[in-house]
Amino acid sequence: MNSTDKKHWVFRAHVIDRAGALTSIASAFSNEGISIDTIVGHGFERSAAVDGSVVLTCFCTEEEMDTMVRKVKRLSKVKQLQQHPYDSQSLRKSVLLRTPRELVPLDVAGE
Repeated sequence: MNSTDKKHWVFRAHVIDRAGALTSIASAFSNEGISIDTIVGHGFERSAAVDGSVVLTCFCTEEEMDTMVRKVKRLSKVKQLQQHPYDSQSLRKSVLLRTPRELVPLDVAGE
């Protein structure tokens, strides 16, 4: 397959919030020779019982994407995995926003 058969994909994984969750996902991609364009991991420092999230983007063929879905879903720390083409309508409603816990609406409004 040539590069014209490749397209951008977004993977969103819900993971057990433990050390190594992000690393195991990144290693799975590396072992298949697929470069990750962007990766963001988020967990909750105060409660290890709360799930974490990993969102990543990559550029690969649909066959490679299918392989990665199978491999990542088998990882012990991955509870759920979704994948979408980068231009998917369902991603237009997604946002990843992290604000300091101390931030309150009045701080934002400047009042």
